[in-house]
Amino acid sequence: MTEFEGSSRRVANRVLIALCLLALAGGLVYWLTRSDSFEGETVFDAGLVEVHAGENKVHHEFVLKNITDQPLSIIAAQATCGCTEYLQPDDIVFPGENLVVPVSLALETSGRKKGGVVLRFDDDSSVNLVMMADGLRVQPIGIAPRPIDLTKRGIRPYMDLEWRKQGRPPNATVTTTNGLEVKAQPWILHAKENSSTGRPAIWRSKLHLTPPDTPGTGTLTVQAGDTPATSVEVIWTELPSSGPPVGPTPVDSAASPSATEASAPAEAPAG
Repeated sequence: MTEFEGSSRRVANRVLIALCLLALAGGLVYWLTRSDSFEGETVFDAGLVEVHAGENKVHHEFVLKNITDQPLSIIAAQATCGCTEYLQPDDIVFPGENLVVPVSLALETSGRKKGGVVLRFDDDSSVNLVMMADGLRVQPIGIAPRPIDLTKRGIRPYMDLEWRKQGRPPNATVTTTNGLEVKAQPWILHAKENSSTGRPAIWRSKLHLTPPDTPGTGTLTVQAGDTPATSVEVIWTELPSSGPPVGPTPVDSAASPSATEASAPAEAPAG
């Protein structure tokens, strides 16, 4: 057997193992979501979904049929994560009738997202409804809050960057209008890449803003490397009595790159 044949066989074996694992995972999901009292769809995969600025939700209606010979009442319903919302269905489902459960899944970052709802009934049965989707942020840079209202106390403006390349992202290029001054702190690793869900590494930079003395509004625009530029409105119509500046204390742009965080992924702003 040649070296090429041996390499091809190893690749084929790995593909076969991966397919077996996927089949096993699918069977496990079915077993965990099945019910002896209802029949119907319990798992919905929305596939690839673009994530834009603002609210992004995937909606789906699960339809379940009561296959018993008795009315069934819902005694409890609970979302499995904070990313999932549902409309409370009818409390009683008669034999042969359908139970319709509208469920929505919120997407904020790129990568695999899964949530659902668990329904419990008075015959000790339960149904686990599962929704999943693969988010893809159209704009890799997100700025929060949106808009940046400097008239409010205690705000801490920042920007997040989904970075799919190796190493530290290039320094952000920040431009403003109407005399607004801004300094961006160096990127800090906020969440490591998650290869199992497909979510890229998330880097964060805090923003330090100094508005002019004259009340007004302006625009802040950010770009990093070859990523598309993104903008946000900044408002300083009335400044807090404490006055500018707003945001974290500025740091030297040559700060050590070792100052990183490896925290669990937080909700990234929609950019």
